[in-house]
Amino acid sequence: MDEIITYLCNYSLDHKVGFQLENRLNPDDVSVSNGLLRLVIINLNWNNPTEIPFQFAHEISHVLNGDTGANYYSTQYPMIKEEYEANKRAIKILLGYCKLNDIEFNSKIQFLEAFGVPTNLEPLLD
Repeated sequence: MDEIITYLCNYSLDHKVGFQLENRLNPDDVSVSNGLLRLVIINLNWNNPTEIPFQFAHEISHVLNGDTGANYYSTQYPMIKEEYEANKRAIKILLGYCKLNDIEFNSKIQFLEAFGVPTNLEPLLD
């Protein structure tokens, strides 16, 4: 998992998005972005570590999409416009990582599981 986190850190820097990787937060504290500050805070102590890459890409996406204010990571409302667009862009970022590193999956579900993408977002891979 270190490779994808490093990629996302570099991706953030390349797109002028600041980041803070936190390992002192509670396991249920969600990651967050602030579009005005162009900053994301990622909880590396999250209760399901496989979800961290998607959360990181999702929060970067909020900033790059121009979403203002604080956006707290949540899978409860995936079809709200801002969340939908952040989910779409996050998947695109992760697919870019796969392409760059010649990583292929036999199914969409394998991709989703590898990066902690909620399975209800599978249609975004079409």
